[in-house]
Amino acid sequence: MVRMLSVLESVEVNGTNQVPHILNISLLGRDTDYLLMLLDADGFSVSTKSACESDADGSRPVRIFTDDRERASSTLRISWGPTTTLRDVRRCAASLIRNVRFIDTR
Repeated sequence: MVRMLSVLESVEVNGTNQVPHILNISLLGRDTDYLLMLLDADGFSVSTKSACESDADGSRPVRIFTDDRERASSTLRISWGPTTTLRDVRRCAASLIRNVRFIDTR
C-alpha cells in the first residue's frame, strides 16, 4: 500500500518497525478528520488517532516520536484483519488516493 501511496505528495510513513497489519501515515497539510469521513462513505474504517486516544489533538505517539505537531495532527491509522484480502487493500488504497486528490483540489 505504501508503494501505491507514493503517487501522492506530502505523505510520511510514521515508524519503521510497524506491525504488518497496521499502517500509520501522515498526510501533511490535509484534514484527516474529513478524509476519515470520505473513506467511511466508501466503506473503510480508519482512525486519525491511536486506539487508546479519544480527546487528543492528533496522534500523541506520532507527536512524541517525531516532535512534529503538523505530522501528528494529520495522521491516518489503517488496520487490517485476518479476513482482509489483497483486493481489499488495493480498493482501500484507490479510495484513499482518490479522496486525498479530492481534498487537494478544494
